[in-house]
Amino acid sequence: MNRISGPLIIVLIGLLTGMKPVQMEVKLECVKRQHATRSCHYNFLVDGIPHHYVDHGCKSKREDIIRKAETGKLGLHKDWKIDCKPTPKKEN
Repeated sequence: MNRISGPLIIVLIGLLTGMKPVQMEVKLECVKRQHATRSCHYNFLVDGIPHHYVDHGCKSKREDIIRKAETGKLGLHKDWKIDCKPTPKKEN
């Protein structure tokens, strides 16, 4: 009985202390589509660090990809595979 209660108490303390997931700032920089390979490349900045995701077949909607990246359910790769050109700002 004592062998089980020790680890059980440690697990309960860990759960009760409120272990919260780390909040990340995810920003979509650009989406590039390659027609030859039928793939869409999504470039993200996660806490200022470049990451990318490749959707083979471009099957998912853009909003779904962004939502999954923000919740952490999308497997992002480090660095960008295809670079984004900076968007020129329009001056009035």
